[in-house]
Amino acid sequence: MATARSTAHVHGPDCGHAHPAPQAAPIPAAPSATRAQVRLRDAVHAFLREPGPELEAEMVNRLRRGSFLAVVTYDPPLPAGHDGRATIPAGTKMHFRGRLAPDGKQLLAIYSDLDAVAKDLPGQPVRTTVLDAERMVDFALHAPHAGAVLNPAGPFLELRAPELRMIVPAVGS
Repeated sequence: MATARSTAHVHGPDCGHAHPAPQAAPIPAAPSATRAQVRLRDAVHAFLREPGPELEAEMVNRLRRGSFLAVVTYDPPLPAGHDGRATIPAGTKMHFRGRLAPDGKQLLAIYSDLDAVAKDLPGQPVRTTVLDAERMVDFALHAPHAGAVLNPAGPFLELRAPELRMIVPAVGS
């Protein structure tokens, strides 16, 4: 697993690879850290400290059942006062925050909880959306992304196609 550089790339309206925002479903509000998110973060930290088959299996299991936060911007911007819980206007595109890996490839930045977002983007007002493992893997395996990086401010875990396919085998195969 490689190291992601701290230079972030925010997908903007000129990027040409924006994802359409859901039309009918509301964007869930970012939750505070749940027990599941803490267990996910702890499993990743344990594996990073002492890589081994048992800790890797536990981490993959937690990733598979996990939910992740992604920092998003909207094009066009959401109307003033929109809290993200109401239906997003038709034609709105979601742009996910990314990171550049050492090899220059773009990775989807994902977070285990709001504390990890705040550590990565201190003092910055951000909007987040919740992605289940399947959606996260789907977005991470489609251009411009070549994978994902969990908690980019560290300790982080870089996930490329082989690792992502271990988490959700049916996606991106």
